[in-house]
Amino acid sequence: MLEIYARAGFPYMDLIQLGEAQRVVIADRQDRGDLTAGEAVAEIEALSARINSDFFSRQGVDQTNQHMRAMQQQQMLQSFQPPRPLTCTRIGASTVCQ
Repeated sequence: MLEIYARAGFPYMDLIQLGEAQRVVIADRQDRGDLTAGEAVAEIEALSARINSDFFSRQGVDQTNQHMRAMQQQQMLQSFQPPRPLTCTRIGASTVCQ
C-alpha cells in the first residue's frame, strides 16, 4: 500500500507510514489478546481520525501558503510602474527627452 501512495505522489508519506505501523501494532495487540475486536476497531477509527485531521491541517497550511505567495506576486505586479513614455523634442542639432 505504501508503494501505491508513493507512486501516486502523495505528499505526506509520513502519515501513511504512521497509519500502517500503528495498524500492525494494533493487530499484534489483538492477536495477543490484549485488545478485543471492538477495542481494536475503536483504536483504528481514532487513528484514522487523527491521520485525517493531520492531513487536512497540512492541506490548509499548504493552501494558505499558496494563497499568500499569490497575493505577494499580485502586490508586486500592482506596485510595478512601467517607465513613463518619453517625450523628445529636437532643437536644432540637439534632442531633449523628458
